[in-house]
Amino acid sequence: MVTGRKYRAKAMGKESREMFITWSAAQMLTYNALVQEREYFLCFYQKFGGRLPPIDQKYAHLFNLKDEEFAWMSPLPAQVFRNGAVLHKKAWSNCFTGVTRKPRCKKISGAPRSLWLTRELFSVRQVSKRWYELSVGTKTIKGGKFLFKAHRPFTAPASIYLTGTASELFISFSCEEETEHYPETLEEKLARLSQYDQEELRGISLGIDRGVVIPFQLSDGRRFDYSQTQRDRLKAYERRKKHYQRMMARRIKGSSNWKKAKAKLHQCYRYSSCVRKDFAHQTSHVVVSDKTVEIIGMEDLKIKSMTSSPEAKASEDGKFLPNGAKAKAGLNRAILEKAWGLTENFIKYKSRRAGKLLIKVPAPYTSQTCSRCSCQAKNSRKSQALFRCANCGFSQNADRNAAENIRFCAVELLRAGGIKPKEVRKTMRLRRKRACAEA
Repeated sequence: MVTGRKYRAKAMGKESREMFITWSAAQMLTYNALVQEREYFLCFYQKFGGRLPPIDQKYAHLFNLKDEEFAWMSPLPAQVFRNGAVLHKKAWSNCFTGVTRKPRCKKISGAPRSLWLTRELFSVRQVSKRWYELSVGTKTIKGGKFLFKAHRPFTAPASIYLTGTASELFISFSCEEETEHYPETLEEKLARLSQYDQEELRGISLGIDRGVVIPFQLSDGRRFDYSQTQRDRLKAYERRKKHYQRMMARRIKGSSNWKKAKAKLHQCYRYSSCVRKDFAHQTSHVVVSDKTVEIIGMEDLKIKSMTSSPEAKASEDGKFLPNGAKAKAGLNRAILEKAWGLTENFIKYKSRRAGKLLIKVPAPYTSQTCSRCSCQAKNSRKSQALFRCANCGFSQNADRNAAENIRFCAVELLRAGGIKPKEVRKTMRLRRKRACAEA
């Protein structure tokens, strides 16, 4: 089974760090030039019609390496530019199949870097029991060397990604992993689970409710939240963020002191990101590793829409009216801090690897419906934490009641045949205008 690996790496010397910065800039510049060229072709096609040129991997016409502006790119191997062109073509292929959106230019200066290396550009050598050395370069062009520690053995990868920020560097690749039992496909899971009755399906299912006060509440009573130490440190780092932002505002942009404050601000953001990622990994691991669970139900939340800013309101005389933007910003911040989407993505790929089924159910009215009598009433939700049914009088924690409703909805959706493989479709549509001669 093909799996992904990601390890923290360390550049061996200044030359290796400079190589990564230079090669990644050249590859990303090739990608951006092809994106801009394609945008020009699309604009011309939409305005005048005609035929679009095919998306290929040609890049030689983009730069004149003899010019002084691109002289720094002349000593680099041609495979670096070719890989940038291949990434551009892959991005358009994913766009046409509906996997991603239309490719856009990537920021290079002051942004995270990425470098894609194919097999002819690198070699991996084991230097000790768990340490490996990545040598980058060709027979004629020297690159750099990087060390990384792998906790498990792996087969030789066909390509490697080097990604880095101002303080971190990572190596990621895909490799073949030996396994005794391959996970079932979606069709096989549905065929097997369709033979179970309702009570058996409810016995092997688990519902997850997401909230602001309690990030993740399970239908079996378990809760997942940040520890008190993590909450205290996150608050402290939020104060530090504002402090360093004020320092940057008072200093001259681009000066050495401004860069120092920016580096400290980046450390604050990095800590918050690491805490959220660690919380998402631990939560998803506990949920998926439960051997008694085969069906996981979650709300189909549109997190991007939920965290969007409110529209501005203007009066007749042109003055802006209060629209609750400040309160909405606080709610958006609270939602994003709970790592809803990140945990959902981790549960998604871990459940697929473990052979379990993740079902997304409609979110409306799960918190207003009684999990015992299925009565839906708005006044049953007495408070944020208390649910008392207006029909049967059943009382329970509101989040757990919602999690049980999600579990029941997932089972009913499965029994009704509402789970189908995702259909890949094209999402890009071009409006073709008539040519000038026909207008």
